[in-house]
Amino acid sequence: MVGELLSQIWFYLWYVVAAYLSLSWFFFFFPTLLHKTPERRQRFKQYHQDTWVIAHRGGSLERRENTFGAFKYAVELGVQMLEIDVVLTKDEEVVVCHDDPGEVYRMEELMGVRQHMGEFNYDDLPEFPDFTDIWGNVHNSPDDKKLPKLERLFQNFPNIFYSIDLKYGDSVVLREKVHALIKKYNMQEKVSMATWLEQNRLKMMEGHPELLCAFSETLVFSVVKALLLGYLPF
Repeated sequence: MVGELLSQIWFYLWYVVAAYLSLSWFFFFFPTLLHKTPERRQRFKQYHQDTWVIAHRGGSLERRENTFGAFKYAVELGVQMLEIDVVLTKDEEVVVCHDDPGEVYRMEELMGVRQHMGEFNYDDLPEFPDFTDIWGNVHNSPDDKKLPKLERLFQNFPNIFYSIDLKYGDSVVLREKVHALIKKYNMQEKVSMATWLEQNRLKMMEGHPELLCAFSETLVFSVVKALLLGYLPF
């Protein structure tokens, strides 16, 4: 009697598991049957293509990374997106630079100065030394010597997509200044905000739900877990 009961339990359990996996597989490929695509995603989708070429900090082997020369070179090559990091200077200019108070001094690596970006006014930033690319060419034009402002990129490359990482993601001033520049140059459909920290991602979206925002590290692991356990489509 007990054996028959256990057999029936196992039968119905496997039936439920099979049905769950089948529905999971089906809705994985047809998610819009359950979920409505966010309006901002529909706007961005019009630019979708199968393969995107993204320049990480610009053409960083052929030009010094995060300089206007590097971004200009990447755009001339035909990339679809520029991946950039932004920080604030002491006089609150939004500058393209990978500088984080929790990391090794990036300014020392790039310019030989053991200080953070926030300790300089923009006009006082030291220039880069001459840069030799992978083919042995030396680059020392003004565009290769100084970090650019985010506004200059928007002005010169309005048709390029941007992935913008706020290196001081908890800075209200930085967030609002970046949002103001996005609005000023009508870049809402061309920008994806990025951060590894979930709390910073949530702060970025506060008051600006129309912006796209890349997954944080926490969300990445949550999605992988949901995918492996089969409940992602739901």
